[in-house]
Amino acid sequence: DVFFSWLGFRSTLAATFLKGKPRLLVKNGVPLEAELRACRISMEELLSRGREAGLANLARVAEAHLETDGKVSFVVAPA
Repeated sequence: DVFFSWLGFRSTLAATFLKGKPRLLVKNGVPLEAELRACRISMEELLSRGREAGLANLARVAEAHLETDGKVSFVVAPA
């Protein structure tokens, strides 16, 4: 564990490989089905995480990303 932490600190390429990159799940209110399948996230799970973030639906979501720590972050489009 210490070795991988050190390696990720010393090399951005290694850090990207070890930690991964955020994945785009929703664009302009439209869920990206292929990305959801690739990340093994169901539509119900995505909607549930949206409700936890205070969103009633995905219509106002500009982007939603699956972060490297497993959390979903939502960017709401301006009104």
